[in-house]
Amino acid sequence: MIALRVLHNGRVVREAVFSSLPVTIGRAASNDLVLADESVSHVHARVERAENGQLKLVDLDSKNGLHVGSRPAREVALDRRLRCRIGLTEIELEPVSDAPTLEVQAHEWRRFERRRTLPNLLRYLALGVAGLLAGVVIEPSFWSPSNDTRWGTLLGAAVAALVLLPFVGGTLFLVLKALGRQLRMSDTMRTLSLLVWLSPVGDLLLLAAYYPLSPSALVQVKGATVFTLLTVAAVALASVRRHPRSIRFMLAWAGAAVLLMGGVRVTSALNARQKGEPEVDLRVQVPLAGYAGRAESLEAYLGEVRSAARRAEKSAEEVQARRAGD
Repeated sequence: MIALRVLHNGRVVREAVFSSLPVTIGRAASNDLVLADESVSHVHARVERAENGQLKLVDLDSKNGLHVGSRPAREVALDRRLRCRIGLTEIELEPVSDAPTLEVQAHEWRRFERRRTLPNLLRYLALGVAGLLAGVVIEPSFWSPSNDTRWGTLLGAAVAALVLLPFVGGTLFLVLKALGRQLRMSDTMRTLSLLVWLSPVGDLLLLAAYYPLSPSALVQVKGATVFTLLTVAAVALASVRRHPRSIRFMLAWAGAAVLLMGGVRVTSALNARQKGEPEVDLRVQVPLAGYAGRAESLEAYLGEVRSAARRAEKSAEEVQARRAGD
């Protein structure tokens, strides 16, 4: 048996199952599967069984041909599910086996469309606002005794989150919808409400790493943490309501995110070098139970500052010399 499905915008709109072969496809009423689109020939293609028993789809010298993706084909083997175009009509063919019925796992039900009401959207919005506020509260400067405006800052962050989260969620919804993704506004809001928690989670990880690690090691951990969290965010945003979420798709987006962030990092470093800005990493946290973290010699730190200043001064002189030569 073989199942033939007609698709519209990637979704199945008609399905027929045939138990005997051959099966003809075309615009004429005499075909087994009739496609009314004028780009389809009267007898366009045929599903048949080859001499070796293999199922195949064969083009019958049609005017607009048979295409798999963007590649034209005279015949295609049907050893698995296949999507192709008959003229401008997209169809899907799949051999039907007599294998036992598979049990649907609980996590697979999540991919089906679920209607979410206004309370769901408000819950996602509240979760996102809480994540942004957590990122503000976890900063040591928020609890500084000299910070007299902390509660005003917190209120301003809450108002900004209430405005920005729906705006960003709506923009992402429109972009993915334009790309043909089947989703709802609640899907993008749910993803954003979870992603905003990456920032406070990253801050907590760096806070935990501050005390046992040396400053140089902490810089490396910070860079790796930022790269990882931004990569996770990029993959999550690109994967909203995408089924199936293939490993190849996620690796491609992860690679693109890493290349983009690496390019931005290199460009920023080059610009800072040309401007003569010193590269000195300094992070200070409050003592934890009387322990202020791993200490380094003040003289060594000041030596690094002086070295960075000399390199910056030399870079600035080189820039000035080039400008004078121009």
